[in-house]
Formats: sequence, C-alpha cells, structure tokens
Amino acid sequence: MKALNFFKTAMLLLAVAALALNGCRKDNDEPANTDNLKATSKDEVTLKAADDLGTNDVNKILGGSGSKAMLWVPCNATLDSSFVIADTITYIINYNGLNCEGNYNRVGTIEAHKCINSHWSDAGAAVYIKYVNLKVTRVSDGRWAIVNGIKRYSNESGGTLGLLGNGLTSVTHKVTGTLTATFDDNSVRSWNVARLRVYTGSLGNLVVNMTGLGSADGYSGLESWGVNRHGDNYYNSVTSAIIFKEACSWDAISGTGIISIPEEDITANLTFGYDSNSQLVDMNGTSCATHYRVDWTKGNNSGTFYVAL
Repeated sequence: MKALNFFKTAMLLLAVAALALNGCRKDNDEPANTDNLKATSKDEVTLKAADDLGTNDVNKILGGSGSKAMLWVPCNATLDSSFVIADTITYIINYNGLNCEGNYNRVGTIEAHKCINSHWSDAGAAVYIKYVNLKVTRVSDGRWAIVNGIKRYSNESGGTLGLLGNGLTSVTHKVTGTLTATFDDNSVRSWNVARLRVYTGSLGNLVVNMTGLGSADGYSGLESWGVNRHGDNYYNSVTSAIIFKEACSWDAISGTGIISIPEEDITANLTFGYDSNSQLVDMNGTSCATHYRVDWTKGNNSGTFYVAL
C-alpha cells in the first residue's frame, strides 16, 4: 500500500513538473512585442515626409526670381506675405489642402527667414524654417501629425536646382534642427534632424542622396534621433545613402539604415526599395518603391516586417 501511495505521489510530481516545463516553453515561444518599433518606423515615414515637403517648398520659393508676384507657390497654399525686418526677409506660407502630388494633406503654416543680403544660390547661404502647427495627413492611411519647431537649411555647394543638367552636376544642401510632433492619440514625439542631401539629375527627374550627419550617445551617422511617442529614446542612422526620386513623389527607392531603441533592447536594419509584393524594385528602372523592409532583433527574438511609404 505504501509503495502504491509512493508511486502515485511520484507520478503527481512528474505531472506538475511537466506542466511547469510546458508553461516555461510557452512563455519562451511567445513572439516579442514590436509595437514600439512599428510605431516608430511608421512615424518616421509621416514625419520625414512632413519635414521634407516643407523643405522642398521653401527651396522652390527661394530659387525663384525674388519678386513675390513671380515666386513659385505650393499647391493649395498661399504665400501670405514676404516682409523685411532689419536684415531679415520672411516668407509666410499658409497651407490648406493637398500637396501637388496628392499624397499628403497639409493645414498650417511655415515661416522661412533669410538674411536679405544673401542669395540662396550662394555657397553657404542659409534659411531658418519654422513650422507652426503644421498638420500633415497621409492620404493613403489617414495617419497624421502636427509639427512644430525650427531647423536650419543651408546651401552648402551653391547653385540652384534649376541649373542641374545645365552646366551643374550636383547641389548639396544641409538640414539640421529640432522638431516636435503631436499625433492623433495625443502622444508627443520630439526629435533632432541632421541630414546632408545631394541633388543630381534635372528638374522633373531629380534624385537625392541622403546621409546622416548627427551623433549622440555613442551613435553616429544619425539622420534623426530623439524621444518617440512611447517616451523611449531612439536613434535612426544611415548606413548607405538613402536615395529619393522626384519621379516617385520623393519616396525612397534604395539605401539602408538602422533604428535602435535601447530601452527595449531593439535594433532594426532598414532596407529601402521594395514593392507591395515584398520584392526589390530596380532603382534604375521606371517602377517606384512602395515599402521598406525592417529586420529586427529584440533580445533572443528576431523577425521581419514591411512598412508602407
């Protein structure tokens, strides 16, 4: 009888141990939570577009003749005023509708401040761009952000984009600054930008090679970094130049980068230039990329997902 009780007790202990072991295995097999990375990656698309669209508009206005009546004005926007105070001329752009490509809706204001004695075509000329409650909504999915902040935009090489292909082979611009964004869930993100943009090609077929100039907390080659909407520090570096095409609505067609979120032990390699079927497009062809690939690791876990541009 004692032997039988001992046997029953032993079997019960084995069963408990097996359940505990299976429970541990289940925990280890659960996928890592990458919501933070996915949100940061998607926010990068929206915020970079908001930033670059404003920069491109200011560039076109400054590249005009200098007469307000003849200056280029963005679609669904008004050049509300251009006035001079002391040695500074200020252009105020008010947006209220879709951009010319029709992929982003913009409502709000951008101010551009430039020394009146400098010409945008001069090497080293700089303009300070101020975003004032500029709400940018991506038409494809309705994601939006309200952007505020100031950045410095400089013409490092001199020359204008209109001269590309007509005696000029490249124009180099530098963008640095600090911005904040408020999202549709009332979360807030603040970030720094430090980008070098080299233009080649010709008007209508411009190509931009972008690299990162920033460094912070041991990271280098950063094109943006700061605090994401989850309150965690993030670092977005460029490892090979990211290439954008005017013919593709300025979407990225190739290049690589890395996003790091140390608080969550996340590192993700970004590869630009994929289509909706997760296939690489020919950067020298006529097709445009629609997604980029994210290969992530978090602790002992890893995986892949794609982000729409």
